[in-house]
Amino acid sequence: MNKARNNLKIILLVTILFSISLFLSMKMNGDSQKNNSSINWVSYDDAFANSQKNNKFIMLYFYTDWCSYCKKMSSSTFTDKKVIAILTENYFSIKINAESKEIFSLKAKKNGMALAQYYRVSGFPTLIFFEPTGKLLFNVPGYMDADYFVKVLDYIRGAYYKSMSFEQYSKRK
Repeated sequence: MNKARNNLKIILLVTILFSISLFLSMKMNGDSQKNNSSINWVSYDDAFANSQKNNKFIMLYFYTDWCSYCKKMSSSTFTDKKVIAILTENYFSIKINAESKEIFSLKAKKNGMALAQYYRVSGFPTLIFFEPTGKLLFNVPGYMDADYFVKVLDYIRGAYYKSMSFEQYSKRK
């Protein structure tokens, strides 16, 4: 009876250790996948210096720490795999806190507040898009869910903005 009880304890201990090991392995794997599947935010100066030679559009994202829709966009829209894939392949993405005094442009010596004023950002979140040449296209104020944001990104990367409005583009799909 004692031997059976000892065997049962050993089996239970091995099972617990295996379960813990499996859990930690899955958690570490999940964390590494999250790190590999996030937007690569670049500096303002790097994006504008490299967009033309890499033929990538520029997305400038203005947010504030207190903005609930900015937080929602960061936690849902910007974590969507399709959004991340499109941004990674076709855009240089810049993230700027519009209330920050941190210098975001070394060339222009502008902080987040000055850049928000320069681009006439009046609400948050606001996204501003540029062609690979650096030419300003337009800004999109307000929260966008992932599906809507993908439409906006496709509209820009397909250069549909040259021949039709976004409303026309949206109706044709």
